[in-house]
Amino acid sequence: MKNINASKVTKTIIFLCTLLLIVLAFVLIQNNKKDMASLPIIRQKADSVIDPDNPREVVGFADYYFVAKVIKTVKTDYRNSVVVETSTGRKEISMPYTIYKMSVVRNIKGALPTDHDIQVTKAGGLMKDNSAILLFEDDVMPEYDKTYIIAASVQPNGEILISGSNALQEVPGLDQSSNTEDLFGIYTAFYEEEVYFQRARYTSKYD
Repeated sequence: MKNINASKVTKTIIFLCTLLLIVLAFVLIQNNKKDMASLPIIRQKADSVIDPDNPREVVGFADYYFVAKVIKTVKTDYRNSVVVETSTGRKEISMPYTIYKMSVVRNIKGALPTDHDIQVTKAGGLMKDNSAILLFEDDVMPEYDKTYIIAASVQPNGEILISGSNALQEVPGLDQSSNTEDLFGIYTAFYEEEVYFQRARYTSKYD
């Protein structure tokens, strides 16, 4: 009888500890969202070889065009130094590249796996000193648990990179079955009418 009671107590403790960890994780995520949302955004001028306002050119430049849901932020890398204009003058900083884990909902151009999560890198993110968010002009950062239509290019090292305005756009109403196929139809039409851009193409680890 004592052994049974001890077993029940142990299971209860494990359950409560697990529940506490889940609650703490949720609180940390919410606090992180609030902290990020309160930071100023520094815009970096982008020089594009295509018209970012033309979705057919955006798709034609990309190697992958797909719909995906953001699962979590993995980490932020800090790479090539750039000079940006701030309120106190010019400042040299390292460009943040935010790496996400995403779940692919639908492939339109290219064939990324849909049976397991993938890693995708976004140009931009939290600056190294945590003082601001650095982004290209007219660009946005992916948000946790949201779904986006994404145009991404494979880098020489096999990395899948999202960079520039309109390469990432939130997909509204994807959970409404009545208009899901209509949305996919619009994106598919952009691919079918793409303006292909001739450039060096590389292979990702998912190919």
